[in-house]
Amino acid sequence: MANMTLLICDNETSKVEQLQTVLGEEFEYIHKKTIIEFEAYITNNQNYHAVFLDLHFGETFTLDLNKIIEIKRRLNPYSKFIIYTAFTINHIDLIKNLSQMGIIDEWVDIEELRYKDKMPSAKLRLLNCLSYAADVKDGLWLIHLSDLHFGKQFKIRDEDIREGLVDLIVNQIKSNISEGAACKITKPSIIITSGDLSHTSEPSDFLAYKNFHVALIDSLKKLKVEYPISVIAPGNHDFSWRISIIEENNVKEENKKVFLTEEKVESEYIKSLKWKPFIDNINELQNATVRSKDNFTWWIFDYSKRLGINIFSINSSKNFTYKSSEPVFLNYSVIRELETNCKIIDKQLGILVIHHPVDKWGDEKTCLELLKYLYSKLNIRLIFSGHKHRGNIIRHKVDANSYILEIQTGSSGSNEKGQPIFQLPNYRIINLKKDITNDIWQKVESFTFSYQDGSFIIQPKNTGGSYSESETISGY
Repeated sequence: MANMTLLICDNETSKVEQLQTVLGEEFEYIHKKTIIEFEAYITNNQNYHAVFLDLHFGETFTLDLNKIIEIKRRLNPYSKFIIYTAFTINHIDLIKNLSQMGIIDEWVDIEELRYKDKMPSAKLRLLNCLSYAADVKDGLWLIHLSDLHFGKQFKIRDEDIREGLVDLIVNQIKSNISEGAACKITKPSIIITSGDLSHTSEPSDFLAYKNFHVALIDSLKKLKVEYPISVIAPGNHDFSWRISIIEENNVKEENKKVFLTEEKVESEYIKSLKWKPFIDNINELQNATVRSKDNFTWWIFDYSKRLGINIFSINSSKNFTYKSSEPVFLNYSVIRELETNCKIIDKQLGILVIHHPVDKWGDEKTCLELLKYLYSKLNIRLIFSGHKHRGNIIRHKVDANSYILEIQTGSSGSNEKGQPIFQLPNYRIINLKKDITNDIWQKVESFTFSYQDGSFIIQPKNTGGSYSESETISGY
């Protein structure tokens, strides 16, 4: 969050100094002592990431609701609005009102920043809020991984994949290398994994992925990404094939840990058992706002307040068995269910994370109808998928003037010989840019890094781009 500018309005220098001591010297601080100076600054300048406003100016002047709403309207659209005061108890109703109305993004009592036992949590809240301010102004960065296929059957050790991939991703971010890019890579706030975390869905496979995931999160935190968002969609290798055999045959499985009677068992119960290894090991890693009741059908990540984004994750392999990989689970019913459970959809950027790419959803007519439904009901404009182990960027037309961009990432893992599956193992770093004038996310740039000869390289431009001629236009 270096080079971020914080605008502070407070008539007491001591409180400003306390804020500087807690947050550190990497920020640029602009201090205005009066509301008149502050309002003049926001009228003539837009170069600030966040505004800190003290509610209480001495004993004679306290800002009221109408004045704060007026200030909010005049702030630049990407800045974060933070309230702090030394007399929170006197303003608690006003602060609650401001939070519920979405006027302010965060608030903190200055006393929390003065006492060591309270400071860590207060500081983390502020840094988290500020990290989103950087995302909006400088672009939101995402890491897209897919098809890691952790599993003990591989000759290359899971530990080597984990340590190597984490080091490569973090070092890439640290070095700020993005060849041919107009802007340098900064700290990613969202990590997307679009399925096939494991190869055989054994607990040891998921544990290997979990260790990798935790190591990546910890490394990002060292870069001061305090709360990376984790979004995971399961793939067709992430359900228990061993239990799926029971689902197919409804017979007792001998010499295994799962024992069921030979009588016909409720299919939904079997289905839940089939996904239990994923639920037990992976669900806790997700920062989902809402989950489906069964914990393995869909997840909603509501970041509408902070970022103007909703992320939807769907388990497209829900109905798969060890014998059958059709049909992909995506229908009007589950889309309506997501719509019902999402608080704000209008004017939010909708992102879908799903293992199976669009061309696996059905025939051309089915794909087009589902795309149109996702576009209209959930505002989906961007899809992250995997499964094919080949990277691609496809612009799917939903009508003459509208489209959904699908970003497919190849396998980030390797095969039993320690070699790439179908192509060089790769991951993507995605940058989303916001159009400040109309407050919508609209520009997408994708940088693909592939493993070759001991290091990751940036793929040629024809593997990605920013809505360019290098993309494939679907015929739907």
